[in-house]
Amino acid sequence: MGTRSLIGRLNSDATVSSIYCHWDGYLSHNGAILHTQYQDADEVTALIALGNISSLGREIGDKHDLNRRHSDPSFELELSSKGWTSAYSRDRNEPLSDNKAEITASVQEYVATKPEMFGAEYLYLYDARKRHGQRWGVVEVGAKSNRLRPLRAAIIQELRTTPLAVNVLVGSPGKHLSKDCFAPVGTDAVEYSVRRRFNEFGEIEVNVTTTEIRVIVFGSEVIYPLTAKGGEIITKARQGTLAGSVIDDTRSYQPEYACYPIEDIRGVKAEVREKRARAKWDREHKKRARLRFADAA
Repeated sequence: MGTRSLIGRLNSDATVSSIYCHWDGYLSHNGAILHTQYQDADEVTALIALGNISSLGREIGDKHDLNRRHSDPSFELELSSKGWTSAYSRDRNEPLSDNKAEITASVQEYVATKPEMFGAEYLYLYDARKRHGQRWGVVEVGAKSNRLRPLRAAIIQELRTTPLAVNVLVGSPGKHLSKDCFAPVGTDAVEYSVRRRFNEFGEIEVNVTTTEIRVIVFGSEVIYPLTAKGGEIITKARQGTLAGSVIDDTRSYQPEYACYPIEDIRGVKAEVREKRARAKWDREHKKRARLRFADAA
């Protein structure tokens, strides 16, 4: 299921023109792309003119086959590498009249009514009157306060309160370890994987030690502390004594690391799904047993 979002532009008459985006509406994707790639008013106007979109890219891009993008993994990979936006009208030949930007009378109405209509979790708003770098604002629907916040500040706050989800494949430098993970020769595999995690954030600085990962993004520093086990695995990866996958547990703010052989990754994921399904069945079984006991009593 997609993370739905709305992307709006504040017009000179105080109305808001907005379009719907179905996929990846969260701050670390759509938010980061809007902040880094769509600061120019003309670019934002051109984006809104596309009408409703399936996914937001680093560029508006050219016309392509959206249906093929969803069915052909190699074509999806090609378009992702280009960073093209996919629009329902331009790229799936749907009528623009059904997908064109909607006009809302005010920012207040945009924030109050649009989430209910589209099921959006994030509302983005561009205001060309503000200084460069602060033109984008965001409302996180369902948060304690549904107020418009500066996008950059919202992204940094989320980064500082969310575990770093990094999947590090470790092996010989320059060797293909999977279809979508490749560390160039001479590149630290751990640092490379962290940079992949921040793929949409533009230029960043990364410093990986055995105790923490420091990332400077948008001029702000974000620190991710590591457990002793995490530091040990990073050390082994750098020494070349570990050939496998380092996967963090994103449920903890200080990730515990687990290591599995590369060929066992699919099996591990299947095993985790099986354990979760079995645990769910056990909970439901115990609940039914309690209800039967209560009825008998």
